[in-house]
Order: sequence, then C-alpha cells, then structure tokens
Amino acid sequence: MTHVNVSIPLQTTSENGFFIHCETPQRQLLGYVVQMRIQQSYTYLKFQGIPSEQAADLLNKVRAIVPWAASRLDFGIRAAGGDLRVADGAVFDGQFATGYPAHLTPSPIKIESNHRTEEADARLFSAPIEGADRK
Repeated sequence: MTHVNVSIPLQTTSENGFFIHCETPQRQLLGYVVQMRIQQSYTYLKFQGIPSEQAADLLNKVRAIVPWAASRLDFGIRAAGGDLRVADGAVFDGQFATGYPAHLTPSPIKIESNHRTEEADARLFSAPIEGADRK
C-alpha cells in the first residue's frame, strides 16, 4: 500500500487569518496527522501518511467540514476546488489540493496576478467607455 501526503490549500477572507505558534504540537484530524503551513495567500493543511486510495475521500471530508469551521471562526474559509491532483515530485501547483510522495518536503508554487497590474490609465478610461457603450 502506497502512502502519500496531501496538501490542501485554504483561503480566508480575514486579514488576520491563522497563525502558527512555534510550540504547537502535531494535531490529528479525521484520524490523520495534520500540520498547518502558512505561505502568502494560502494556508495549507498538510496531512501525512494517507493511504493513496483514501486521499480523494479525505479531501472531500475536509471540504465538508470547512463551512462549519468558517461559521465557528466567523470568517470565510474556502478549500481549493477540483479533483485531487497527484504529483510525483515535491514541486507542484500550490493552488490545488495535491497528493505527493510521503518522503518528500512539499514545495508548492503559485502564480499570482491581478487586474491592478495593468496600466492604470488604460483601465481608467476603458471601463467608463465600455459602460457608455452599453447604454
């Protein structure tokens, strides 16, 4: 039986989000060891030693309990959507829930951008022009 670690990215609407105290002991969630890893724009839940055939089911269970946690903490929390991806190495797309070999240290990567990176003057004029054309 092959075991994998599963990395599940969470996004929050709170600016405060989560923090990790250096003395926090390992936790258990749904019967597995879990750690939290904070990397700008995502908080990752990293489950360790999951039988590979149970990894997708674990992801679905985590997604089912996230709304309750969001309600309890009084801010939005969203788990990554889509199917569980499987990586054969430590580097993988960090915006998706991913299973990877248990002996590796994860190195999720993210590609970020937003509409504010465009030229401000072009956006300033294009939006009103589009609005005027719709009238």
